Amino acid sequence: MDVDNVVTEPNATSTKFLLYGTRGDTGVMYHLNFEALGQPLCKGVWAADSVSSDYETWSPSDGKSVERCMLGKQVTYTRRKQTSECFNGEKFERPVSKKSCECTQENWECEVGFAREGGVVDSDDLPLNVRS
Repeated sequence: MDVDNVVTEPNATSTKFLLYGTRGDTGVMYHLNFEALGQPLCKGVWAADSVSSDYETWSPSDGKSVERCMLGKQVTYTRRKQTSECFNGEKFERPVSKKSCECTQENWECEVGFAREGGVVDSDDLPLNVRS
């Protein structure tokens, strides 16, 4: 069988899917229901990063800042640990935390139109692709 697509619900929280594709010259569609696997619901979303929780927190970073700031924001997502064998559930809402970061030399792209105090920018401080 050649799979063309797997259709899920918009929030992708269900255990039921439609799979369609072709087998030889014939189009086929299958309804997949993984509910019978009996995956337990994940627990501990509000205690993320603790040993008893199935969740961990994660912040994207470019590696430049200890604060993990990108484009002036530090965003922390809660996600299921890779080692947790559980199901989020259909009503699971992913907690997201956002905080603004101070504009610094390391985080110069922190906001649109940011200008250094005094308006002077040293060309050595600019990324290579912006230098003249």
